[in-house]
Amino acid sequence: MPRLKELVERTHPPKIITVGDVVSTEAQVAGIPVSLAIIDGKTMRHGYAPPISKTRVTFHVVNPAGTISQESWQAIKNALKQEAATVIVEGEEDLLALPAILEAQLNALIVYGQPSQGIVIVEVTSQRKAKLAKLLDEIRQESPQAG
Repeated sequence: MPRLKELVERTHPPKIITVGDVVSTEAQVAGIPVSLAIIDGKTMRHGYAPPISKTRVTFHVVNPAGTISQESWQAIKNALKQEAATVIVEGEEDLLALPAILEAQLNALIVYGQPSQGIVIVEVTSQRKAKLAKLLDEIRQESPQAG
């Protein structure tokens, strides 16, 4: 987290979004001002109970493994309108970094854990949004269930 903290102090991103229980907890402990934490109460498929601040707006959603539910996407969109929010997922949050990138404002940071590797930090840019939107459109066209 020291590199993330340094990046935040240097760039002052408009929003910091964490995806995953451990990265959300560690960012909070490091004093990083997380705008949106997306968690599922598990880490590496095992139970995990991250602390949730009572001052945050909380959204509860269902998102089956390997999917991005419309309910989850809408919750992320609504949560980003709040100063501080948590989306608690019943199911799996792994793919929810994707709608977070598409819905977040430019220059926001999306942070997620890469098990046994560390963290990944994605700065939201118009190029990344366009590339991701194109990729998701291609997936939707190939999969009759996607959408």
